[in-house]
Amino acid sequence: MIIHTFLEGKPNIKTESVGMGKERRLVVKYVESGDEEKEEKF
Repeated sequence: MIIHTFLEGKPNIKTESVGMGKERRLVVKYVESGDEEKEEKF
């Protein structure tokens, strides 16, 4: 939640959580103009 809040409103950055429980992970995406996305999983 802290990372989501920190990155909220940053241009070209989108965050989302995937998975459940111990398998829950944060996905940070760089979004270029248009619909193109590059994913980096941490």
